[in-house]
Amino acid sequence: MRDFRSGRAAFLVVLVAAGSSFALSSPAGSVAGFGDVGEDRFYTDAVQWMVDNDVTTGTSETCFSPDDPVTRGQAAAFMWRMEGEPSAGTHPFNDIFKSWQQEPVSWMYADAITTGTTAITYSPEDTLTRGQLAALLYRLARKPEGSPAHSFGDVVRPWQQDAVSWMSDVGITTGTTAMTFSPDDTVTRGQLAAFFYRYKEKPSVIVSSSSPYCGSSNLALELLATLAIGVEQRSGYDRDLFDHWSDLDDNGCDTRQDVLAAESLIPVTTTDGCRVATGSWFSHFDGVTVTDPSSLDIDHLVPLAEAWDSGAWSWDAATRERFANDVDDPRSLIAVTASTNRSKSDRDPADWLPPLTSYRCTYLSNWVAVKARWSLSIDQAEYETLAAVLSTCPNAGDVADLPTPQIPSTTTTSVTPTTTTDANCHPAYSPCIPYLSGDALNCGDLSSAQRPVTLYDVNNDPYNLDGNNDGSGCT
Repeated sequence: MRDFRSGRAAFLVVLVAAGSSFALSSPAGSVAGFGDVGEDRFYTDAVQWMVDNDVTTGTSETCFSPDDPVTRGQAAAFMWRMEGEPSAGTHPFNDIFKSWQQEPVSWMYADAITTGTTAITYSPEDTLTRGQLAALLYRLARKPEGSPAHSFGDVVRPWQQDAVSWMSDVGITTGTTAMTFSPDDTVTRGQLAAFFYRYKEKPSVIVSSSSPYCGSSNLALELLATLAIGVEQRSGYDRDLFDHWSDLDDNGCDTRQDVLAAESLIPVTTTDGCRVATGSWFSHFDGVTVTDPSSLDIDHLVPLAEAWDSGAWSWDAATRERFANDVDDPRSLIAVTASTNRSKSDRDPADWLPPLTSYRCTYLSNWVAVKARWSLSIDQAEYETLAAVLSTCPNAGDVADLPTPQIPSTTTTSVTPTTTTDANCHPAYSPCIPYLSGDALNCGDLSSAQRPVTLYDVNNDPYNLDGNNDGSGCT
């Protein structure tokens, strides 16, 4: 997917399994020609105004992507169009390579709206922060004086003070709370639209209601409906059974370095032709921009342990290695801050969702896509969470016809899952609960650490703990 005027590439979200067909449906109440702009969002009128004034044509013909981050290069282009595409001379920056950025950055430099990140760099691929946008708009307005001091306790940099005070005074912002402006947060496309619209004093617009396709949560839900629901099987799992960070594409670099290089917002530098030393990454789990690769983890969107539970226990070693190093589908592996990856650990969506709420629809759509790609099952709690959240998503993603890896048709594997060998543990259940004769145990006899219990076979429940026959008991 590409922004027709900003040139921004964006990953697609939902994978349709090979040979499957799903009916598209339009999200209700979409406006401005975009299926992901609702009728009652804070940026609705602003996006309509941007469309009416040729400031944007969206990230596709039917998508605006309001929650996507804005780069410095994109901000320059949007501001330049907003001001009528004024002509200018040249800029001194040696990192402006895209043709659509040349005139906007030249104009901003000539008009003293920016002096770059250094004397010779503008850093067009860096994400734009709220504090930086405030400064750009303030300079565009010729630094008006006389605004009372703002009330935000988190605006501490001297160059932001007057700009944020002015924005607050003229009604461009009310902050993220009454006491915070969040100057270091990345600006989203929806926020930028709203700031620009308010800067122009909210010109009158006629909102054009429409119902175009911009993906659809129904598509994700229909794909979800194709996944098998079953009881997870953790027995026998060992992370070392998945040979990860291999070099399956034979380019001389391991998978971690490949993902870092692919997901950096700017060209990376390396120490040996492979090991990434510098770059810039947007961590979608928490909205943090990172420049030090050592602070990033490469997250398996569907964790290795979760994959094992859901069917990878039956794969051969080569298939497990392909799963652990799946760089062919950008949903499978993602660079995120180490803290959020370790917070997630091996939990599925029933137990963990990204802290950045605006990413959750994409995260869950990608989760469904990866599970479908690898023919993995889901458990009941996982299904209920996916269905509940995806049903609220105005845009769960676009269709990508990517190849589906070959999954062995048999369950023959070099590793055979086994139940516990402890004679004191009942072989029908996980975790370990006492092995007693007959049905002499009930849920009230179990500690909190032993509940809920999982049945290895829903047809084998000697203690009658699974009352609804869903594979889980004492919930």
